[in-house]
Amino acid sequence: MLAIIGIILELRNILGQPFKLFRIWLGAIKNYVIIYTLLFAFQQNKAYWIFIVFIELMLSGMLVGALSPKLQKIPLTTRYKTTLICLTLGLFLTYTDYLYLLGTAITVFCAILLGKWARKQVPDKYSSINQKLSVFGSLCNQIILFGALELISYFQLDNKSALLIPYIDHQQELQYSREMFYLRVSMITLFVITGIFVIYHDRKYLFVKN
Repeated sequence: MLAIIGIILELRNILGQPFKLFRIWLGAIKNYVIIYTLLFAFQQNKAYWIFIVFIELMLSGMLVGALSPKLQKIPLTTRYKTTLICLTLGLFLTYTDYLYLLGTAITVFCAILLGKWARKQVPDKYSSINQKLSVFGSLCNQIILFGALELISYFQLDNKSALLIPYIDHQQELQYSREMFYLRVSMITLFVITGIFVIYHDRKYLFVKN
C-alpha cells in the first residue's frame, strides 16, 4: 500500500522526463537483485550471499567510476548495445544457483554503468529527478516481486506466505528451491520483455550518433 501511494505521489514529477522508462527499468533491476537475494539466501542457508551482493554493488560503483571515462571513446550506440547485451547475459546467468553470484555481479555493474551514461545525456535541469525515477522502479519491482511470490506460493504450496516464512522466521526450508526458481524465472522473463519495450521507447536517446 505504501509503495502504491509512493508511486501516485511521484508520478506527476517523473512523467515527461527523458529516459523515464529506461531509468525506472534499471532501478527495478537493481532492487530485484537485492530483494530476491535477501529472500533466497535466507531460505537456502546462504546468508553470506547477502554480503557478497552488497560488496558487488559497492565494487561496481567504484569500477564504473574508474572505467567510465575510458569508455567514453567508444561510440555511444555501441556502448549501450554491448552493455545491454551483457546485462541480459547477467540476468540469464542467475537462472542457475552455481552462477547466481556471477550473474548478479554482471547485472548490477551493467545497470549502474547504463544509469551513469543515461544521466550524462540528460540536461542538468532534469538531474534531480534521477533518484525519484530509481525509487519509482524499486517500488514497481517490489509490488510485482511480492505479488508473484504470493501467487506462486498459493498455487504451488497452498499458502500465499509460504515462501516468506523462512525469511521471517530465519528458518531454512530447502524444499522450496523449485518454487523460488519459478519466481526467479518469472521475474527475469518479465525484465527481458519489459526491457525490449523500454529500449524501443527510449531508442532516440539510447541509439544516437555521437
